[in-house]
Amino acid sequence: MNCSVIIFKESESEFDANIQAKVVSKLNGYALRPSSLTWLCSGDEQGFDSLISRPFDVLVVVNDILAGFDLKGVLSEKSIRPDSDGFCLTDDGRLVCLFNLNDGFDQVFTLNLSKFYGYTVGKCSFKLFGLDGQTIKNGCQTIQGKYDGLSFNVNYDSGDALVDVFYTENTTKMQLDLALKEFLSTFADNVYATDDISIEQCLYDMAKLRRLKISTAESMTGGRICSRIVGVDGASDVFYEGMVTYDTQAKIQRLDVSREAVQRFSVVSAEVAYEMALGLMKSADLGISITGYAGSSINKSPDDGLCFIGVAYKGRVNTYRFVFGGTRKENIEYASGTALFLAIKTIKNYD
Repeated sequence: MNCSVIIFKESESEFDANIQAKVVSKLNGYALRPSSLTWLCSGDEQGFDSLISRPFDVLVVVNDILAGFDLKGVLSEKSIRPDSDGFCLTDDGRLVCLFNLNDGFDQVFTLNLSKFYGYTVGKCSFKLFGLDGQTIKNGCQTIQGKYDGLSFNVNYDSGDALVDVFYTENTTKMQLDLALKEFLSTFADNVYATDDISIEQCLYDMAKLRRLKISTAESMTGGRICSRIVGVDGASDVFYEGMVTYDTQAKIQRLDVSREAVQRFSVVSAEVAYEMALGLMKSADLGISITGYAGSSINKSPDDGLCFIGVAYKGRVNTYRFVFGGTRKENIEYASGTALFLAIKTIKNYD
């Protein structure tokens, strides 16, 4: 099948590999493999007209709102008239779709794809954390090859992954059940939700169900863990307090971290993360702590990305050591997600 993709950009120099990868990943999830993918500047009407004049079975136009000309008028001249959702099935049986990446494209495209191919497409979603994107894709490809009418779409960002499993009426219930069972078995330690929800929303839901109060003590992440939890609507139901104890003295005064632990093991250590989490348990049911080195582009150190995370729950405190290899911003984001994921796993393991 000839699937042609056109992505509009605002300037000649603009190119976003993440957008391109996201578009290709979306289409792959529907078993569509782009035969051609072209970036066009917003005002390139002639280039657009030339591309849509070529043979295609499926035409996907991304970020059509950036087009600096009457895009629908050019399409209309070719007897292509998209509906209000941006879709059109031409008289000769070709599918055309216009979409932007954040406009609820999945649901509408699934519906139109069903009409185009004449079969029903269903979807299951899973959220994973802690694996690299390629490992997830490789595992999904292995499973996909065993079952008819089944395909996977993986979207990955800072350790967090959304995996959509698409299936058709050609996939029997037994095949689907076996495929999902194999998927959950393959990624058992990393699946935190069987729906498309954020990791902080998942933690909130679990805490609210159990009537838990959460507190955080952060150094390396500077309040990012707290911010992500508070970003969930209704966070006051589960969140008690967040401390950014960036200075060593703040850890000692606010969290009762012992000077002995700091002097003997250093402020970035499992022992200090342990005592930070323990210090939160005076007023919380679940305590999350982190201490580490986010990293610097100015004064680089071999310890950049090193961190220790503590999770206190039901009288137990567990600590974890990680070394993240990204930029300062990337390390903070990955570390905050890791802390939330470990909190979810702790609740699941101890309940």
